Amino acid sequence: SMPILEFQGDYRFLSNFYTCNVVFDGISYPSTENAYQAAKLVSPFMRLQFVGVTAAQAKKIASE
Repeated sequence: SMPILEFQGDYRFLSNFYTCNVVFDGISYPSTENAYQAAKLVSPFMRLQFVGVTAAQAKKIASE
């Protein structure tokens, strides 16, 4: 079998930035990246900032 060298094409779904519904602690996020960044916070209220943004925006918000 061939190694997966990047999360593109048939393997795009393996990326944390792939759009899919992820429910974490009762909140629905648009990607695993959004849920991952939200999981770093204790406050459910603060986690909501990761709901209505793209995965790239979520990563940027978390780094600020």
